[in-house]
Amino acid sequence: MKRIIPVFCFFIFIINALSAQSLLNHYPPSYSSRAGFEGIAKVDIARPDEAFINRAEEHSGKDELYVISQLMPVNYNAENSGTWTQLENGTPIWRLEIRGEDAKALALHFDRFNLPEGAQLYVYDGDRTQLLGGYNHKDNAGDKAYSIGLILGESIIIEYVAPQLLTPGNKKAIMHTENDAIPDIQISAVSYIFRGVEDLQDAKDIGDAGACEVNINCPEGDNWQTQKKGVVRIYVVEGSQGGWCSGTLINNLTNDGTPYILTANHCGPNASAANFNQWMFYFHLEYTACQNTTQATSHTSTGCTMRAFGSMGGGSDFYLLELNNRPDNSWNVIYNGWRRDNTASPSGVCIHHPAGDVKKISTYTSPLQTASYTGCAPNAHWGVGRWVATQTNEGVTEGGSSGSPIFDNNGYVVGTLTGGASSCGYPNNDYYGKIFYHWDQNGSSDADKLQPWLDPNNTGNTTCDLFDPNDPDDPGNPPQPGNCRTLHYPLAGTLTLYRMQERGYLSGNNNYNDLAKADFFTKDTVVEYVVNMSVNIGHISGTTGDITFCIWDNNNGVPGNILGSKTVPVSTVMANLFIEHDPAMTSPYESYNRRYLCDFNTGIEVSGDFFAGVILPTTAEIAIVTNTDGDGANTGWEMNSDSTWSSYTDTWGISLTNAIFPHLCDNQNSNGITDNQFENNISIYPNPTTGITTIEFKEPLTQPTHITIYDITGKILQVEKEVSENMITVDLHDFPNGMYFVAIQTPEKMITRKITLIK
Repeated sequence: MKRIIPVFCFFIFIINALSAQSLLNHYPPSYSSRAGFEGIAKVDIARPDEAFINRAEEHSGKDELYVISQLMPVNYNAENSGTWTQLENGTPIWRLEIRGEDAKALALHFDRFNLPEGAQLYVYDGDRTQLLGGYNHKDNAGDKAYSIGLILGESIIIEYVAPQLLTPGNKKAIMHTENDAIPDIQISAVSYIFRGVEDLQDAKDIGDAGACEVNINCPEGDNWQTQKKGVVRIYVVEGSQGGWCSGTLINNLTNDGTPYILTANHCGPNASAANFNQWMFYFHLEYTACQNTTQATSHTSTGCTMRAFGSMGGGSDFYLLELNNRPDNSWNVIYNGWRRDNTASPSGVCIHHPAGDVKKISTYTSPLQTASYTGCAPNAHWGVGRWVATQTNEGVTEGGSSGSPIFDNNGYVVGTLTGGASSCGYPNNDYYGKIFYHWDQNGSSDADKLQPWLDPNNTGNTTCDLFDPNDPDDPGNPPQPGNCRTLHYPLAGTLTLYRMQERGYLSGNNNYNDLAKADFFTKDTVVEYVVNMSVNIGHISGTTGDITFCIWDNNNGVPGNILGSKTVPVSTVMANLFIEHDPAMTSPYESYNRRYLCDFNTGIEVSGDFFAGVILPTTAEIAIVTNTDGDGANTGWEMNSDSTWSSYTDTWGISLTNAIFPHLCDNQNSNGITDNQFENNISIYPNPTTGITTIEFKEPLTQPTHITIYDITGKILQVEKEVSENMITVDLHDFPNGMYFVAIQTPEKMITRKITLIK
């Protein structure tokens, strides 16, 4: 009988949160411990039957899933399997080794995957050369299925690390909730992978792609380095089989970063909701150079929801999926643009993952042709007559390329791969379901077409530019009023407060007498102005004292001189806090959504990296909301009681970012500093509003005037160009309660007014 770890009880301060992919790139504690592999329980899974393998290898066409594995049913959890060990520091860990004889690789599938806050989970191989993790409570799937993998070779080790109580640095804060040490995880199946991955005995490639394929970082890919960032390899789970397909992140006309994936329906036409939650999406799986040498750093997102599809049976063969978790901005992905008219592209490329291999590129130089593919709707496809030989080789498509995007000569996606005859010996005749047909011709419901998802406001646009969440100047981004942008938004991970054992908070007043809290912001040398900043204040108490909102320059990586500031009484901050129900940032408590917007009296000039934060009150208590340890960049800093600065990592031993969002504009007047005559001519009422607000100009307009409504993140909600009437109405009924801004601009001036929406 397996030994079961005793239940440990901790103080409650934070609750479990919603899931989000979280690979922290930390090593499991067993790596540096005396806890070796001796005594770890080992279990063996069955090998797929030969008939299954033979069927898969006989059916490797592009118009069906490129099957590489069979899911072998198991029943393993931390109570009925594995080995519990206690490390030298008292931390309990649980480990289990799962073996599949002659397997090329293994992956784990869970019926349940829920970790206590503060726990971590890792998956690695016996040689400790491959590591996935650590996963934590942000990855919790609730009652949904989940997957982790792939680990190359015949064995896979899972290691669970029970929560610690205190932060590990010089200062201590409680970082976890009351919970059991035993995780709520249930391994229900293991993917036994028999092809489509690297053969460890002959490590010449990741997958089984043909020798003629061209790596994306060969010269043929030089002009496609942006578009490649959206293309993904997909590990598809359908019933008891797994396989490879390709796809792309696809933008929508609101440019809001909704993580839609476009691929082919034939990749998994019978996939269930539980299957979709186990699909794995691999970003940046490529070699860094033209030759098969060094791999780039890749990232994996697990789970999706099906939004729309068109089948191969009389349709155009597409899937529109929405990832369960938005890719973190640090992954440097883009959302590819598209074109939906029925005009043939004269030339372009396909970017794909043939046979599950690293990212490849294939080139066509003759116009696409309208074509019909067997079993699909007539004239619903683009035909590639021939892939051309290029400088490196003659790229084609293969099984596993299914669903990959074909781009036109302007970089727009115009179709998705259904099938075709091309191979290294015959580079001809591939077929791509048209975006034109996917758009609205597979059926009448929202689940049959792309239109309601990629053009939710029904603009009728036939093209959509790509969206790069890390580049505010990208053509896919809407112009911001005054060319403004918000930094560090949205905050990665889950909103959190770390509390002291005795009094106070890690990110606020505490018994260590910290003086200030700040975050580091990277910026180029172009002059811009911090016109305001919003701060999520999770705790505030006291009726006296002041809070000073500051911008510091960068003094060799440490906050230096104050570039500008504004001091606000605590009572004023309390009176002007507002709850922002922010769908971009998950929160276990409504109080963590509480924001204060500090408008600086004049825009504060910054021309390089800087710090933004607050000098804490001395006769009151506040605490700034942060994310959870390891979520995103480590940017949190504090001024200690001796006026020296140190990072949260140095003093607390954890990596955090404060919920501080500076708003930068290239125009110092974007914060509403204008002459009184222009400002006094404008009246906005009612304010606060329950939904309808009127903007009235008391005197006739003598210059062209534009009005833009945007939210606190800088996202444009409504634009009125060339306003000529003295009164217009703004309707905010469809937006959540919170603060919004009206930017009123003439060729000479611009003012910004706040509107508070309380429905």
